[in-house]
Amino acid sequence: MNNETTKIVFISGCGGGYDLFGGLPHYFKIKSSNNYETTLINYTFTTRELLSKYSKQLTTLLYCVSPTKDISWLTDNTYFPEQRLANEIQVPIYAILCNYDETRIELIIEAYRYLIDGRTIDEIILIDGGSDILLTGNEQQLGTPDEDMSHARAIQLLSSNEVKSKYIAVIGTNIDCGHGVIQSDIDARLNDLSSKATFTWLWQYEHDEDIRRYVDIVSRCCPRHTIVHSLICAALQGHRGYYLPEHLRGRISKSIVPLTEATCTSTGYYLEDVMSDNVYLKELKPEMNLHQVHDTIYKNKNQSQ
Repeated sequence: MNNETTKIVFISGCGGGYDLFGGLPHYFKIKSSNNYETTLINYTFTTRELLSKYSKQLTTLLYCVSPTKDISWLTDNTYFPEQRLANEIQVPIYAILCNYDETRIELIIEAYRYLIDGRTIDEIILIDGGSDILLTGNEQQLGTPDEDMSHARAIQLLSSNEVKSKYIAVIGTNIDCGHGVIQSDIDARLNDLSSKATFTWLWQYEHDEDIRRYVDIVSRCCPRHTIVHSLICAALQGHRGYYLPEHLRGRISKSIVPLTEATCTSTGYYLEDVMSDNVYLKELKPEMNLHQVHDTIYKNKNQSQ
């Protein structure tokens, strides 16, 4: 492989949880070309205790989670999506700890600079399951923006010498209605951004092997831990309306998210095209932890009401 023609791409789960899984179809498409070197990263809710015990610490927040055959400890009650995914696709997953007390924006930047390692990265793609990352701060309800926006702010603060192009990709934008985002606000925001979309990709289970592989991997990675991707997978398999997968019924009794074509649609944007409308992002300082990020977001929200 000629390194001069190889593009270096980071695919990163944006807001914690299983967000990185939403990047798998993108990863499989990119991986099919020999001209890409791809790194998978997840902003993680996995505890530091588990990360420290079963993976390698690289910076204050960054861990390398390698595939392992010793999974006797990885029970259904163990929350560790990065380990499950690493085992499924047999590549390391880099996990950045998302913890309200310990995580600061500058430490997220430190983690990325370790991975960049003095190079220039061609693309970073931040993957969000839902729509929190798209919201401006002026909406009636904001969902759970703390994680997404602390991560996005860290990426924004990386220089153009470090990262040439920064993207956001979302999948299942209507799912955040399940935790308070108003559908009309999502629709209005998607309409405002429609002319700026770099791609719109309707995922199709029947016609795309990469989508089927994504669904299969989610099904084998303890899907009861992810409401978002369980609903996306259900929609891809043809379910519509207020369908609730059996494995989620121990967590929620009734779905309030209608499964539609929007649940199966992934859309991409340049990061700056999304963030330029955000009313508080520039107030998120590198030294802030997630408690301070939260307070800053909702201070602006309360002032705008």
